[in-house]
Amino acid sequence: MPVNLQRFLAPALACLLIFSWGQGQTTNLERAALIKQPPVELTRLLEQINRLQVDSQRRPKDASIKVQLAEAQIKSGQLTQAEETLKTALRAKPGYVPALILLGRLNLKRFEFDKASEILERIEKISPEDLSGRLLAAGLALVRMDFSAAAAIYKAALRQNPRNVDALFGLAFVDYYENRFEEAEQRLNLCLDIDPAHARAWLLKAQIHRGRQENTEYAACVLKAVASDPLDDAARTVRATILMREEKKLDEGRDELRLALQLNPYSAGAHNAIGNGLSARVYPELSIPLEEKKKQELLDAMKNGDAALINQNLSRADAAFDEALRLLPGYIPALIGKGAAQYHRKNYDRAMDWFFQALNVDPDYGLAHYGVSMCLARKKDTINVRLAEIERRFAAADAPEPPALRDVFVNYANLDPEMQKIIRLSVQPLRSYLPLLKEKQATYYIFPFHHFLWQGLILNC
Repeated sequence: MPVNLQRFLAPALACLLIFSWGQGQTTNLERAALIKQPPVELTRLLEQINRLQVDSQRRPKDASIKVQLAEAQIKSGQLTQAEETLKTALRAKPGYVPALILLGRLNLKRFEFDKASEILERIEKISPEDLSGRLLAAGLALVRMDFSAAAAIYKAALRQNPRNVDALFGLAFVDYYENRFEEAEQRLNLCLDIDPAHARAWLLKAQIHRGRQENTEYAACVLKAVASDPLDDAARTVRATILMREEKKLDEGRDELRLALQLNPYSAGAHNAIGNGLSARVYPELSIPLEEKKKQELLDAMKNGDAALINQNLSRADAAFDEALRLLPGYIPALIGKGAAQYHRKNYDRAMDWFFQALNVDPDYGLAHYGVSMCLARKKDTINVRLAEIERRFAAADAPEPPALRDVFVNYANLDPEMQKIIRLSVQPLRSYLPLLKEKQATYYIFPFHHFLWQGLILNC
């Protein structure tokens, strides 16, 4: 069975989810101003969108105005509207490179990598030397973790213009992921000397401080990122985690996460944070507004679907969850079940559709956010140039089962062979501690993708 990267790669990619590459940040929002009320800035942006819409209607053949409108729409989180605006621009002026580049960036933002590649091919045929097009190619290479290809593009850009901040930041990003932290910091400092309001540079600099456990500097850089670009979803997400985990300001942190998702519905970092314990939601038993017989039929269908999903009988799980939704349309646990079944089939777009349906019912439902974040991570895995090597190493590796493993990992025997192997490899460096953990009655329960932690605890009782 191929390695399931949900379980094997997620720690390595966690930072990449939050500090995802965003080429060509908008600069018409006075990013350097220390704006303390980001909703005010968003209001200004929406007013700008209204003005641009009027201008676009007055000048329907002017593709440049439509590109400006689409850029503002993307910044505000209006991604569907932005796509339509760009298509209109391309109908007005076929092959218009600025519109194609922005459409490619939009596809990257939505994790639509095949579409981004197709757009890039069109740009390369029309204008192969266009710098913005080359930077778009570098951005896609970064997502694929093809760091050598990305670095070559950035170095070529710097030969043309040594003060190109996008190229400087891109090389710093490569340095960071190849563990050259001092070189990364030097490039970031130069980048920020040129553009003190480069939010993503402040965020990557923050991550370097975090790795050194320089927490004061880390928090300061995050604040500078937010001040530099108050409408940057990644900056808002990291600020939220500080507010909630370090400063215990839960309500403020949740407001930041909601704003991040308003600005970018595909913010993997925000979905991940909400899905891993930072949701405002409490989870009492969901109301089932059905008469008793139908309610019992629903509960039976959910029980059957849950058991089938755990046993990887995905067709039976689908049928059971379909029955539950027939009895009670919009029932969130059934929507989650449908998403989980598609996730296990590696149909990540279809899985996300189900998780987003659950969020339409309850925007704070943490498990649905978790599902979205995992689908986004897996979509990145599918284009990761290092995936084949990772799978090869995983297939060749193994470790013997150490004593007391099953006493600590209490449902080890019920896990699939791949997950058992992952556990054996993971505990190998600390295997001598397992007997002590057993003596102290410390246990771990590996719970299914579609369960909450507390459900796993109940099942373990």
